Amino acid sequence: SMACPVALSVGALIWSQNPGWKARQVVRKLFNCADPVDSLGCNAAYSGYLGSGRVNAFQAAISGDYDRDSDVDAADLAAFVNARILRSPDADLNFDGDIDLADLATFCRYFGRP
Repeated sequence: SMACPVALSVGALIWSQNPGWKARQVVRKLFNCADPVDSLGCNAAYSGYLGSGRVNAFQAAISGDYDRDSDVDAADLAAFVNARILRSPDADLNFDGDIDLADLATFCRYFGRP
């Protein structure tokens, strides 16, 4: 199965961006970034037996912990807004070359989950 090396690679990506994290934090981020697969039209008999979901490297690649305090919370949103106001290139979360409300929407969509 290719699931193991893919999950391991995304775990390494998460750890590379958060080198101070413990293994359990990396695993929690990996699971929280996974896309749910139970509702993708698979046989209903398999619902709940398909693991934690499909690995999403995009969500894992950009840390929702914008202020790097190991928590995704309102302070991260404040740090993002401050970066947007200051026109920091780090605030271009959807990589379209513009820092705008679409970046805030990207932040909320991908980092709003605990």
